[in-house]
Amino acid sequence: MGGDFENDYDTFEKAIMNAVDHQLVEDAVVGKDEKEQLNIWGIREDVAVLAEEKKFDQQFDISIPVAQIGEVIDKTILELKNCQGVETIFPFGHVADGNIHFIIGKDSDNDELKSKINEIIYTNTELVQGSISAEHGIGLDKKKYLIKSRSKDEIELMKLIKKAIDPKNILNPGRVF
Repeated sequence: MGGDFENDYDTFEKAIMNAVDHQLVEDAVVGKDEKEQLNIWGIREDVAVLAEEKKFDQQFDISIPVAQIGEVIDKTILELKNCQGVETIFPFGHVADGNIHFIIGKDSDNDELKSKINEIIYTNTELVQGSISAEHGIGLDKKKYLIKSRSKDEIELMKLIKKAIDPKNILNPGRVF
């Protein structure tokens, strides 16, 4: 694949239709040419409109086992809907690699609400041995939740690696370690 667009498109379309026929995929869209493909990617990349829907939002970048994506998203949405202050819930992502993003619209930037939402997202991630950060790093906000997706031994190893690479602690001091 990759050298003959028309043949590649036909092969891919047949594979998608086979997946739909076998109920492995519920729905799919395939761009028939470069323009359509760019438009589809544009929709996927333009998630800022979701965050702009509410004055306050919280965003997440987690990874969960592909086979459990539906179950985890459904459970997480149910719990978030029961969380007072949550107004909108948008899950999306690169499903094939288990990378799921959530944009949660809320009525305030209250620290208590932020903590409740974090607990819901990260506890459901922990239950399936997922990761609290799929592609955007840990940083300050996720620091206290790292234990939900890494063992104490893994965290100690990370600290040793950080110390070996940065013995004077000048690279992002205090970010994670």
